[in-house]
Amino acid sequence: MLPELTLMAGRAVELLAELVVGLRIDARRMAQNVEATHGGAASERLMLALARRMGRRRAHDLVHQLAQSAAERGQPFDQAARESTELQAWLPSYALAGLLSSEPDTGQCGRMVDRYLADREQG
Repeated sequence: MLPELTLMAGRAVELLAELVVGLRIDARRMAQNVEATHGGAASERLMLALARRMGRRRAHDLVHQLAQSAAERGQPFDQAARESTELQAWLPSYALAGLLSSEPDTGQCGRMVDRYLADREQG
């Protein structure tokens, strides 16, 4: 079994290498994609922050209900989250604003890309 797993892992690495050879990084487009979710990309981060305060299951249910309600009303997730009185009871507005910001989602990408490009130039 181990030899087969090793062969499969090796093939997975080969396929991954083939995929990334032609990869072009477009940081502007990546940021646009995050912004297009209107805060939805931050829902997991919001749920994790709430889980520390109210428990994982309750936090999951609250964020899920909020996202579903916002979608049904055609309202952006971040707007619905900011207007939620239940969220306001658990998180101060400055914390909620930080959790809904797209900056943490893209903040490390630039450094990672720079490191990758520097490694490519060296080797």
